[in-house]
Amino acid sequence: MEEIRHRFKPKIRPIEWRGDRLVLLDQRVLPFETRYIEAKTVAEVAEAIRDMVVRGAPAIGITAAFGMVVALKEKKPKRGATHTGLREGSTGENKAHGGEPLLGA
Repeated sequence: MEEIRHRFKPKIRPIEWRGDRLVLLDQRVLPFETRYIEAKTVAEVAEAIRDMVVRGAPAIGITAAFGMVVALKEKKPKRGATHTGLREGSTGENKAHGGEPLLGA
């Protein structure tokens, strides 16, 4: 099984947690360039979602979940992570609303 995992290891990782930061594949420059954006703060995670660095509901949801981890590391109130601009636009509004049950809102 380990051999199979090694052989089929993805070459591009669209979302990855490295140490104290979230590393995101900048999907705005694909397919011409491979660029990664680092986000260490809730504001940077929200900006990446708002600026469409990540695209598609699953990737946005995973990024927002990592944003919650960043919020905890910043020791900010959990609810604050959904109020940093994620409500802008229809998809952003849906994502922020979807996270509220997890926050006890």
